[in-house]
Formats: sequence, C-alpha cells, structure tokens
Amino acid sequence: YVCTVYVMHHIAKYLDYVPDKMVGMIIGKGGEQITRLQQDSGCKIQMAPDSGGQPVRMCTLTGSDAAIAQVCI
Repeated sequence: YVCTVYVMHHIAKYLDYVPDKMVGMIIGKGGEQITRLQQDSGCKIQMAPDSGGQPVRMCTLTGSDAAIAQVCI
C-alpha cells in the first residue's frame, strides 16, 4: 500500500490506490459521478485508465488540502 502527497504552491497532489472493482462506482454512468465529485469539491480526480491486471488502480487527486479532504470523506 502506497500513499504519496506532494504539495506545491498550496496545491496538493494525493496519489492512492483504489480497488479496481470500485472504479466504475467512482466514475459513474457517463462520468456523472466523478464530474459531480469534482464540481462539488473543487478537486481534480484522475483514475488510471487500466489496472494492468492488478486488483487496484492508481487514483490522483489534485487540489487544495480542503478539496482533497472533501473527496476522501
């Protein structure tokens, strides 16, 4: 398990792994869920396009500490 946080100019980048089976739920139908999460929090959410056969995918959250915390709750 790896979690990395980078902070530059008050913008943080949080890298974490998400179970591959949960990615569809996070993205939602037509991307509706991930779009809503981004709009509500102000945090950019990026999911790795492929798990490479692994049971997890890399997820990158970019934004202020408060925006990232809102997505992680």
